[in-house]
Amino acid sequence: MSQRYALVTSGHLDREKLSQYTIILTASDLGSPSLSSQITISLNISDVNDNPPAFLHNVYNAFIPENNEAGRLLCSVSAVDPDEGDNANLIYSIAESHIHGSPVSSFVYINSDTGNIYAQRSFDYEQFQVLQITARVEDSGSPKLSSNVSVFIFILDTNDNPPTILYPENTAETIAQETIPRSAAAGYLVSKVSAVDVDSGHNAWLLYSLVQSASPALFHISEYTGEVRTLRGLHEMDNTEQRLVIAVSDHGEPSMTTTATIIVNILDSVAQESPKSQDFLTNAKSAPDLTLYLIVSLVAISAVFLVTFSILLVRCLRKNYDSGCGFCFSDKSLSTSYMDQYKPTLYLNTDGTLK
Repeated sequence: MSQRYALVTSGHLDREKLSQYTIILTASDLGSPSLSSQITISLNISDVNDNPPAFLHNVYNAFIPENNEAGRLLCSVSAVDPDEGDNANLIYSIAESHIHGSPVSSFVYINSDTGNIYAQRSFDYEQFQVLQITARVEDSGSPKLSSNVSVFIFILDTNDNPPTILYPENTAETIAQETIPRSAAAGYLVSKVSAVDVDSGHNAWLLYSLVQSASPALFHISEYTGEVRTLRGLHEMDNTEQRLVIAVSDHGEPSMTTTATIIVNILDSVAQESPKSQDFLTNAKSAPDLTLYLIVSLVAISAVFLVTFSILLVRCLRKNYDSGCGFCFSDKSLSTSYMDQYKPTLYLNTDGTLK
């Protein structure tokens, strides 16, 4: 007698754990003696696209100096897929987005097979410091499965900008002029050079130096503040015109330098000197004194008004006490008569206004 049996799985079959199963079936009768036979069944598990690709890192960071050449390799992203065949065939791409109003594809390019990300242009640190893009990986299964990962590209600053001198402003036609009196003593503030550097870090640290002067022992510049001061008092034999060339250098590697020229005119008398820091502090003391004078004047006027009012009040009270009906407290009937006598009358003018 023949019988048929169905083989049913008792759980989920996962090819990523075991791709082949071997089953041995034994059939025995109930006779005496019992007879039996065996059969071996091999089950091959076919793959389906049930696993999305996964990147090896949660985030990718890349560091690149500015002014790079186009086509430079920035970083590589990599993903794995536990499926097989087309289900594990991975394709890399960059998710569409915009950076400073331009499409991300104009900044970077990714190799769809290897995941290598390349620069499409030269980057400028002064324009932007960080590029954030989203890399995407997709398998070739059906349906397709995909994953995303964030990639941060940090632009590193290089010393590519010289210092810019804000004051004094030199042009091709004019040179800055400063005037000091011959009576100026040692430490007199002649001028102050101001400069900035659009770079960052050490590349933006500035150092001031006096590189040319007809009288090196007469002037000195602070290397950190840019203040130009006299080292000694002026002598009669000192030239009335002093030409100073000042250099401003940054701390980059290599260092970049910008120069400025100042003509210092020495006069026997200066009609009106520009206020120096000490003069400014001295003149600033007059403001609190003026406020104090105003307060004292106000108090004095108030005191005089109070005394005058008190005297008039006392005299009024005395007169009322002596006469019984004084000037200050007049009778109600007198007040009514007074009002009736001087009651105003309104007239309408021809133009519609009140007279």
